[in-house]
Amino acid sequence: MQGSGSLDGGGTEASLGALEAGVSGATLDAGATGTSGAAAGGSGTAGLSWDDNGTAHTAYSAEAILGTSSNPNVNLDTLEIVAVELPVGGLSIALTGPPPLGGTYTCVVAGAAFVEFTYELMADVQTCSVTITLTTGVDGGQHVTGMFSAVAMPADGGTHQLTGQFSLPVIPEN
Repeated sequence: MQGSGSLDGGGTEASLGALEAGVSGATLDAGATGTSGAAAGGSGTAGLSWDDNGTAHTAYSAEAILGTSSNPNVNLDTLEIVAVELPVGGLSIALTGPPPLGGTYTCVVAGAAFVEFTYELMADVQTCSVTITLTTGVDGGQHVTGMFSAVAMPADGGTHQLTGQFSLPVIPEN
């Protein structure tokens, strides 16, 4: 499956065309709103990090945005996780499925569920798997934890084996 999001250091926008007919948050923008879900830091309790062929990466900032279905004929929710790495780069994961979201999703479309994975502007993500758990905290806010793996193939050749994990507060899409 090919990733169709874009990452240019100023934000990520992934248009999920299959969802535009009635799911709020079908176009998710993590750009200049200044509402970063969590700044990744050394504590390991919030943020997103990954390994790319043995090289460790930690997102400068990361956020998770949850869009819920507003159309009774389209019973799908979306979760987009966006991570920015300085000076320019990062990744985005958009997954869609029937509510409630949770469990393991792959880049292979399985029924109504699918994952869109974009890494460092690479045109072709060959395989991916994303496991998520959504929980509600004592403050009533949602939190997502999980892990991912992917194989990305840049246009100039080579292979990137990616593995990572995340723990982020969830921003509800209005």
